[in-house]
Amino acid sequence: MAHSLTIKRVLKATPEEIFSAWTEHEKMKKWLSPEVLSVESARSDNKVGGEYVIAMKDGEKNEVHTAIGVFKTYEPNRSFAVTWNWEGMEPPETLLTIELKPVSETETEITLTHSGFPVAEAADEHKNGWESTLNNFEKAFH
Repeated sequence: MAHSLTIKRVLKATPEEIFSAWTEHEKMKKWLSPEVLSVESARSDNKVGGEYVIAMKDGEKNEVHTAIGVFKTYEPNRSFAVTWNWEGMEPPETLLTIELKPVSETETEITLTHSGFPVAEAADEHKNGWESTLNNFEKAFH
């Protein structure tokens, strides 16, 4: 049985600001990793079938962890879904879905769903990582 996680959070940003932070290289580098890591490089071909690569560095261990995948859906300022895998690791590939819903002129609810984990422990570890990553967004853009 596959395991998944869902995080909902209201962020002080418009859907356009959040979407661009997920898809524009320079903005991705400012925040798109858990707090204990930093983004070394990021690139994204923003279209269905386009690939993305996010290299995250652990300064303490001097290790780089690289997330790779392909866009499955892409609706600017509303939602996208990408496959998610770690470079050099065996599948199973997981699916990350981001949905944005404005709740006011300056706030947006983000729903982050990450599915397809083979064991609950992997989903739990990724949930902690995504919570920390969203914390990074709040620090980087406010």
